[in-house]
Order: sequence, then C-alpha cells, then structure tokens
Amino acid sequence: MDISEFVYPVLLVCGFIGVMAVVGIGFSYLWLRVLGARFGTCPNCKRRDAGRIVASEVVDSRSHMDFKRQPPARVTVKTIEDRWQCQHCHHEWTMTVRETERTAVKPSK
Repeated sequence: MDISEFVYPVLLVCGFIGVMAVVGIGFSYLWLRVLGARFGTCPNCKRRDAGRIVASEVVDSRSHMDFKRQPPARVTVKTIEDRWQCQHCHHEWTMTVRETERTAVKPSK
C-alpha cells in the first residue's frame, strides 16, 4: 500500500469540509446582513440598515420552575425594550423583544 493511496482520499475529504465551511460562513454572514437590515429599517424614512440601538433596558423579568421535563429547569423570561435611532432622519422608535432562557437544575442528593 502506497502513501498516495491514503493521502488522496484524506485531501478530498478535507477539501470538501473546507468548502462547506466557507459556504456556511458566507451564507451565515449574508443571512445576518439581511436580518440586520430588516430590523434596522427606519419606519419614518424607510431606509434599510439605518437604525442603530441607542439604549436597551430590561422592562420585565420573570422566573419559574418547569417540572414537565426531566431534568427540571429554571425558566427566565425577560422582556427587553430597545430604543433605536435612524442615522439619516434621527427618528427614534422602540422595539420590544422577549427572551427565554432555560437552565437545567441539578437534583439535590
């Protein structure tokens, strides 16, 4: 068995993985640019990707235990209000986001 019989398939697999990684990173970048432009669109002048977050504050935070799943989890629900400002017309608006975080609770011994 020659070393080239082993190296060639390994190089093919590494090349394929590398191409898939580059495609995945490129797709993720474009997807984030589209989402950022969508959320950053000014409702006044309708320019895309013009809004920037000026301030962010947690309006409400609630926590409860979820015993329906195993292991039990502590669920924290936060309501976050972001203040946006347009860089072109200086219009300000708010967007409210609800964020849920689950943390597994280890049973006591």
